[in-house]
Amino acid sequence: MVASEPTSVLESDGLRLVEEATPQQVEPGCRILLVEDEPVHVTLVKRAFHKERPQDTVVACTSVATTLEQIEQEHFDAMVVDYSLPDATGISLLEEVRCRELDLPVIMVTGHGDEATAVQAMKSGAADYIVKTENYARTLPLVVHKAIGTSRLHRQLAAAETRYRLLFEQAQDAIGIIDDNLRFLDVNPKCAELSDYTRAELLEMSVFSLLRPEAIEGAKRLFEQLKRNGTLRIPECKMVQKQGGEIFVEISAAALDRGTYQFIARDVTEEKHLQQELFEMQKMDSIGKLASGIAHDFNNLLGAILGYASLLKSELSPEQPLYEYVNIVESSAQRGADLTRQLLAFGRRGKHQMQSVNLNRVVEEVSQLLSHTIDKRIEIVTHCAESLATVEGDAGQLQQVLLNICLNARDAMSDGGTLIMETRNVVLDEAFVRTHAGAQLGHHVLLSVTDNGTGIDADTQQHIFEPFFTTKEKGKGTGLGLAMVYGIVRSHGGLIRVYSELGHGTTFLVYLPASDRPEVVKQPSRAESRGGTEAILVVDDETAIRNLLNDVLTCAGYRVFKAAHGVQAMRVVEQEKDIELVVLDMIMPEMDGKETYERLRARRPEVRVLFSSGFSRHNLTQEILRHPRTDFIQKPYVVHELLTAVRRMLDQQQ
Repeated sequence: MVASEPTSVLESDGLRLVEEATPQQVEPGCRILLVEDEPVHVTLVKRAFHKERPQDTVVACTSVATTLEQIEQEHFDAMVVDYSLPDATGISLLEEVRCRELDLPVIMVTGHGDEATAVQAMKSGAADYIVKTENYARTLPLVVHKAIGTSRLHRQLAAAETRYRLLFEQAQDAIGIIDDNLRFLDVNPKCAELSDYTRAELLEMSVFSLLRPEAIEGAKRLFEQLKRNGTLRIPECKMVQKQGGEIFVEISAAALDRGTYQFIARDVTEEKHLQQELFEMQKMDSIGKLASGIAHDFNNLLGAILGYASLLKSELSPEQPLYEYVNIVESSAQRGADLTRQLLAFGRRGKHQMQSVNLNRVVEEVSQLLSHTIDKRIEIVTHCAESLATVEGDAGQLQQVLLNICLNARDAMSDGGTLIMETRNVVLDEAFVRTHAGAQLGHHVLLSVTDNGTGIDADTQQHIFEPFFTTKEKGKGTGLGLAMVYGIVRSHGGLIRVYSELGHGTTFLVYLPASDRPEVVKQPSRAESRGGTEAILVVDDETAIRNLLNDVLTCAGYRVFKAAHGVQAMRVVEQEKDIELVVLDMIMPEMDGKETYERLRARRPEVRVLFSSGFSRHNLTQEILRHPRTDFIQKPYVVHELLTAVRRMLDQQQ
């Protein structure tokens, strides 16, 4: 039989193999095992191979028994077997080769016209057969090397398919094959894992089973697009899991052949949630900036009201009718100041006295306070870690954080329950940071507050930290408590998360960066608010604030000069050489407080500067505050605090 030279294309996992059964493709030096009991035919075959393929080696055996011994001891690339052998038939030898799982192409040599034997040989695993005619030996090398080439291509294809199957089975993305009806033909383990179905279950289902009913029509349109274009990418799609849960997947699909299609689905649920968290953070930052700007301007107005109310009270006796009116004005203005402080805290512009704080002490203080004030049906439980790391923060602000969260928990347990406060040291790793926007790597202190109250629905959780958002009845809440908590935590470089489910309680988690500094217990201030006679320059663009400071300081005995901006302030300093202190607003037109301070320090380095702002000390550049003749006071002013700060600075040694 003269072998034909068919060509076929095999593709698998990007591997392209072109099969052309020609002797030139086979590497030189093949070893051929010839099983033939007639010496004449052995000689003919060896002579043919020597002529066509002199580099090949032909080894002859005369029986099945010797052949089996030979293939156990040596390697051969192909075997030529005569059907008629002294101890058995060639078919028997084929079956022995197959039982031993030898990857060895076998060419069966049959008698003339014995097609039935040839068919039986092919069924038994022969790679090819050739009829023993007069010139069969001449064509035998071509037939043998065609079989060797085909066998090697099959091995390469099998190896490629094994690699593909390995990638398919071990891929971290879901991979599947579907037909024209979108029914699954094959899926990998990750596909089963993401869907929560078994592989067997998925093979009885279609893609529609993993979609919400309202998404099916859209899926059909996308599938038509895939059939037209051959490829398809869906950046985001919801997959419905077996138990009804939903995950987000990114899908890439491509047409294969014969009406089949392959898809790769990557789980992007964590990315989606992280994007949402980043969006929420950006939204909260924008709201915070707006709130801070409003609060800053409002503070200037309140500062004038509170300051003049205090001055007016000092001129009245408690028995006079106007005294009570002034009290009402002062009280109302103070409530307004409290609101602005909460807005500033939300916008991370609030007043902070940073030091090393032990959160166990904060938990202890809040626990004692709550034990005397909340419903006795609420059990308070604390779990404070030993050897807890300190955090850098404002103890008062952190106490306010914990207190506000606990009061929120109290309101969720109107019929009583359990309130648990816990502290512990934790380490935030890369996996945590990747899935929690705003988180930082490293050692942190975790403060958690858990209640078993009514819980919070998912929609409310989306807005819980926004200012003025409240679920309480009108008049029973400002909506600033948790907004302030959020702002304080963020201003301390921390992270806050809430986990809740209706009817199953709520847990707030606050992560704050750990410090290696020991706890600082702040001693009470002994500063006095007495007056003096020194010269003081007041620099503020708000007329009411300038006039207030002028009146307060003048009443205390000081000589006061005023300037509405930095340029005017520099002119006054040049003219009045005896000025010892400048009360300097940070935010002004023309020349702001920082630039004014730098020019002032260059001209008059001995002059003390008391910075003033509706924002906090935390927002000033640390380079300025490291200078020994500087300090800070936050608006709105309380008269005795202002006088105390002024006196303290003037009493500093040069």
